[in-house]
Amino acid sequence: DVAPAFLALPLLSVLSAGVGASARLQLKRSWQEPATLWTAVVAPSGSTKSAALQHVLRPVQRLERAAQDAHEEALAEHDPKGDAPRPVRTRYRTGDPTTEAVVRILEENPQGVLLARDEVAAWLGSFDRYAHGAADLQFWIEVWGGEQVSLDRVGDGNITVPAPAVPITGTIQPRTLKKKLGRLHFQSGFASRLLLCRPPTSAKTWTEADVSAELEHRYRSLLEGLYELENAEENAPLSLSLTSAAKERWIAFYNDANAQLHREHDGPARAARAKSINHAARLALIFH
Repeated sequence: DVAPAFLALPLLSVLSAGVGASARLQLKRSWQEPATLWTAVVAPSGSTKSAALQHVLRPVQRLERAAQDAHEEALAEHDPKGDAPRPVRTRYRTGDPTTEAVVRILEENPQGVLLARDEVAAWLGSFDRYAHGAADLQFWIEVWGGEQVSLDRVGDGNITVPAPAVPITGTIQPRTLKKKLGRLHFQSGFASRLLLCRPPTSAKTWTEADVSAELEHRYRSLLEGLYELENAEENAPLSLSLTSAAKERWIAFYNDANAQLHREHDGPARAARAKSINHAARLALIFH
């Protein structure tokens, strides 16, 4: 047995990836929120955090294997001398956090891709390790906001992604998090975009309890249904509006949250509270 949060937190990012770039929540004409969520379970070694993450990722891995098989079949039938374009492989997940890899995947998969790593420490640590780390950090902040991103490569031209959708999930140990999440992450506002959770842990004892086949089927069907959503227009997510009753509740929440934010001293807590408003809208979109 593990605390529900071990599965619930990464599950939110996986569902976020299912929605991807297909829809956004329109709070007003100039404010739209994408579904993108970045989550990480913080727990010590031996807490079964990796096993829990793999349970959540199984339907995504299944879709990824099917897409790979379909792509290989399409390549076998493709005539490189013909007029038909080379088949593109549908991607659901990547473990490569480099900007080049992510942008190239998004170019061929405008619906988005899930970045899932058992350990997110390498991703967090990469921003202060290299000369271009600050630029990469800014790139990821723009991706979180769903803002248009571009990549220029010498000899390869430009790749522009109008509405990037890259939900992220993974795990990290407490001491590693403290070491890897540094000043640059907080000063840039990057840290406030992370949803971190440290679930309670206890000594493991053997149990015959397991995930039922019915629950696995329901979860897989739910996720596949989300992935079947399509953009209303090419490169343009569907804009979903709040009902009158939902708008009233949103306004009350927004005003109360900002009143609390106004009383907060400047620092990481204030930044996190500010982004919690965006996270609330994104959760509403995902649950809808």
